[in-house]
Amino acid sequence: MILGPALLLASITVTVAADAPKLTFKFSHVSIPGARQTFVDGINNSGVMVGTYQDSASDYHAFMLQGKKLTKLDVPNGTNTSLGNITPRDPIRIVGCYRDSAGHYQGFLYEDGGYKNIPGPTGSTTSCANGINDDGDIVGSYVDSNGVTEGYLLTKRGYTSFNVYMSQLNVATGVNDRGRVVYWSVNGLNGATTSYLYDVKTKQSTEIDVPDASDSLAQDINNIGRVTFQWVDSNGMSHGALLREGKYYKFDYPKSPWNYAAGLNDRNRIVGSYEAVSNGPFQGFKATY
Repeated sequence: MILGPALLLASITVTVAADAPKLTFKFSHVSIPGARQTFVDGINNSGVMVGTYQDSASDYHAFMLQGKKLTKLDVPNGTNTSLGNITPRDPIRIVGCYRDSAGHYQGFLYEDGGYKNIPGPTGSTTSCANGINDDGDIVGSYVDSNGVTEGYLLTKRGYTSFNVYMSQLNVATGVNDRGRVVYWSVNGLNGATTSYLYDVKTKQSTEIDVPDASDSLAQDINNIGRVTFQWVDSNGMSHGALLREGKYYKFDYPKSPWNYAAGLNDRNRIVGSYEAVSNGPFQGFKATY
């Protein structure tokens, strides 16, 4: 469904100095006409963006934005469809989740105009798909029979779960073509959120927390190995960050009290969302660096 022009641009350039040499980020505002809120979650190497918007009735819908062409991607017979991410290269494949007729959330894959459920491992009660690579490997989260939220990686060989000891909440968010997965986990004792980089070949996880953050939530990883984050400071405020060649770069959408980075591609583009005022509606952004 084509809804018409959707991209509002308000380019702003910011130079960031934090924990690493300077990087310059140039921001553009992204919004859907008529939407109460816009969340941009993924971008591929051709610049196609995917995300979710909230309409005037507070329902959520999925969208794909190709230049000024906006396509609605709601799952048929479902409600509150949201998108996680898009493959870096063509053919376009997109993952997300939706609420089914029974009121349960289900992960899905959109490909060639069709939708396929990604229900999670056997015994899952709900699921969501958050990331996909060019090989078709998918990451996300599911709730098991014990009520624990676990992250997963789905390949042709089946599911691999991510569940950190003493954690009740684990979410896998990004996977690249080189066998690297990012996920985050909430500590069951102190409530702190820690991010991890998982190597599929060695089956080892490494912590990748943003320096001085109270909470680090890794959001995506590209084929170069760069990682985007939402991170929370000691005052409880949310910011964006980029892990690039071993160094962390913190940034904010200009004058925003609350923002975060989401997806990124292999061509120095990041997308995310921000609030213009505290507790205000969210809008999307695209940043180049």
